[in-house]
Amino acid sequence: MKNIFINSCLHAFLRIFRPKKSVLLLVIRFNCLLFRWPQISFLLFLLSFSSSVLGQVDSLSPLDVVGRYISLAGFPNKAPYFCCELAAESRSDSTLGQLLPKNVKRSTHLISQDSTRAIVSVWLRDSMTSRDFYLYLGHNKTRWVMICIRSLVLTDAARDEIKRLDSVPIRERGKIYSKKTGRDWNFERNNTLLWLAADTDLVQHFRQNEKAFEAARKQIAKEKLIAPGDTVCANVMVHKKIVKQLDRALIREVTMDRGYPGTLLFVVGGIGDNAVGYMYQPDPTKLPPCNTRYYILIRPLGKGWYLYKTT
Repeated sequence: MKNIFINSCLHAFLRIFRPKKSVLLLVIRFNCLLFRWPQISFLLFLLSFSSSVLGQVDSLSPLDVVGRYISLAGFPNKAPYFCCELAAESRSDSTLGQLLPKNVKRSTHLISQDSTRAIVSVWLRDSMTSRDFYLYLGHNKTRWVMICIRSLVLTDAARDEIKRLDSVPIRERGKIYSKKTGRDWNFERNNTLLWLAADTDLVQHFRQNEKAFEAARKQIAKEKLIAPGDTVCANVMVHKKIVKQLDRALIREVTMDRGYPGTLLFVVGGIGDNAVGYMYQPDPTKLPPCNTRYYILIRPLGKGWYLYKTT
């Protein structure tokens, strides 16, 4: 009877106070020495401890959490996994994955993760549309929770530009168009399509044209247009060798991030602060931060190159 009473008291102690592991071990040792628990009772106690205390640690990774959010099957017991801008999602009857049509394909990619924050990209597409979203997560010492979603905006302007370019008569898409606008029609259309492209396609484009990117970067350095620590990028578009490589890479212009010296931006397209392109910064400690306020995506491509998006 005495052992049963002590078992009950300890179980209540664990549930109410949630002691640290070191304290718990002392309690177990003291109880074993003083009251000489039977082995079975001791094992049952440990099982009770593991289910009531250790079971509180959530093992879902950022990819797991986001994967469940966009899954067709839904996200059971989802409430604790949302906060801040996404707090309302915890009270909704369904998740994003359940609201999407069944034919929509879903992919996730871990952009970055440390002990307290993570960014996961989500690619949703069907036969007609394609869109990338970026979910920001934080760790609250118990589990990963989804804080907010970001995506490239003002892309309707790019779609309107495609319609305008396609409306140009075929016979006027060559020299006539170049004479009127100062730009090549094929470059304009392919560049605008790249502006609208999925991240997967943007990464593939870089892989296929990496030599052109590197050639342009090295030529910029050779011409001494940019020195280490510069915050202003000279106009590189007047150098024919550089422009030739940039045209191959479908890059509209090269600029510098004024707040982060030495960070080159090879701009594909965008409007104002809503842009997409490729970043070069050989020193990862000098990268601008990826957050919800400006750079919503900085995806490593290797050798100092990154895919970036701003909003």
